[in-house]
Amino acid sequence: MDSSIQITTYWHSDPVVSEEVVMVSGSGFSSELIVHVAHTALPGKDLTSEILPDSKALKWKEAKILQASSDTLMFTIPKEFSMGIYVFKLSSGKLR
Repeated sequence: MDSSIQITTYWHSDPVVSEEVVMVSGSGFSSELIVHVAHTALPGKDLTSEILPDSKALKWKEAKILQASSDTLMFTIPKEFSMGIYVFKLSSGKLR
């Protein structure tokens, strides 16, 4: 994937539960993207610092991409994730 391409998201389907499909709209997508998903607890406290993409509190799992085009991406929430808040991030390489 060309590193000069900016990946932008402006919409995603919501709400979803485990094993359901998330559809993301944006730009700069390609079939080379990797989707990482993390799960955190149900709301009830301030989770702002916990759900930041670089948070050490999150355990990222690679999600299965079902479909990808330049402006739409579809992936599934992993089966083992219980109810809660799901966070995803898109990258063009493996998570370090």
